[in-house]
Amino acid sequence: LETYADAVFQRDAEAWAATWAADGVWTLMGTEICGREAIVAAWRQAMAGFPVAAFFCQPGAIRIDGDQAEGRSYTHEVLQTADG
Repeated sequence: LETYADAVFQRDAEAWAATWAADGVWTLMGTEICGREAIVAAWRQAMAGFPVAAFFCQPGAIRIDGDQAEGRSYTHEVLQTADG
C-alpha cells in the first residue's frame, strides 16, 4: 500500500505498475480494467488530467489463507484538475 501511495505522489508509473500482478483487475467506478498493461495505460491517461494528486491509504482487514491473501484498504485522494 505504501509503495502504491508513494508512486502516486511521485507520479512514477513504473513503481505504480510494480504493485499490480500481470493479470490484475482494477475495478474503478464500476468499470473493470484487466491486466497490468491496460491498468497502467488507464492510470497514465487519468493522471494526465491531474497536475496535483495525493493518495493516502489505511489498511483494513487482511485475511491470509495458506499462500493466498485478501485485503481491504481505505483511501483518501486529493486531486486538482488541470483547470484548477
